[in-house]
Amino acid sequence: MSRANSRTTSQDCGNIVQWEHININVSDSDLTFYFYFQALGFTLDPYLPSPFYNRVYWANVGQQQFHLVRWNQPQVIPGGTIVVQVPSLEQLESRLVSVSKSLKGTSFKWNKQHGQNEDEIAIHVTCPWGNAFMMVEKNRIPTSLRDTLELPSVGYPWELGICSLLLRCAKDSAKGIAEFFRRVLFARVEEKKIHDKTAAVVFLGPRQTVVFEQDESMPLPKQEENGQQPQGAAADDDAMYPDYHLCIYIAEFQKAYERVEALGLLYNDHIFSDKVYSYQDALVHNQFRLRDILDLEAHARGQRRVLYRLQLETRSLYHPFFMRPLVNRMGQVGIYCFQ
Repeated sequence: MSRANSRTTSQDCGNIVQWEHININVSDSDLTFYFYFQALGFTLDPYLPSPFYNRVYWANVGQQQFHLVRWNQPQVIPGGTIVVQVPSLEQLESRLVSVSKSLKGTSFKWNKQHGQNEDEIAIHVTCPWGNAFMMVEKNRIPTSLRDTLELPSVGYPWELGICSLLLRCAKDSAKGIAEFFRRVLFARVEEKKIHDKTAAVVFLGPRQTVVFEQDESMPLPKQEENGQQPQGAAADDDAMYPDYHLCIYIAEFQKAYERVEALGLLYNDHIFSDKVYSYQDALVHNQFRLRDILDLEAHARGQRRVLYRLQLETRSLYHPFFMRPLVNRMGQVGIYCFQ
């Protein structure tokens, strides 16, 4: 039995079957190119012409993508870490060295973390705007990280992909976040201790997770006095909860939509064209969006208490982009690959 599979205690995925992309704002095209494509080695998707011409980079990472939108202000995830598996940490290290001069004067930096065994390594990288990445290689993840961070039990057989998003959440909020994902999106969720802190581990299919770890220094999102979702500029003025988004695919689409709609959580204050005000709209777009993660116990008492804000572009399996083959320069996924 392989080392990865020996940690598997369940092969249930829940209703969320894939995390496809993360969409995040950047403020400079040159820095974006040097960091995401030259340093990290991701691949520019050649098949998606941008409706925001010269404003969006689609960066392929195995079967996932980063959607990098050039905007006035870059988005930084406070205390968050994006975990990415790559085929070779030695090749990554060489690329990181090669861009040092080009990224001088930014927040870019990196360091290596060694495990108990000499071959166990993780490379921690900070992007030019301050977002944190943990780069790992299959079967070389330090045991301490694998066990404490609850990385997915099943690794990527093709060696390249986005594994996890590690987030901080407010004190006493992890249990409520876990309940929300279970009861609204019908996801598989585990509650456990990480670094002696309570955490909710949400499974986004068999090989991906988003982890909410409680941190006393993390505040709750700003609460609206009128009980409504913030709109317009108010939706973006909470620096601790920037409006980046994750795109996920779910199997029971109508069931989840009805729960989101009943809770008044449909989110349409975004720059994209897929505005959804009814289930028919959701069918047209094959998706809907939500942002506020509610305390369902408070909701049952007639109160609106937001535990976390994370925009989720939630797609059905009938979306035309589901499991679309992607071109990659690394690994073994896509319609054309080379190492």
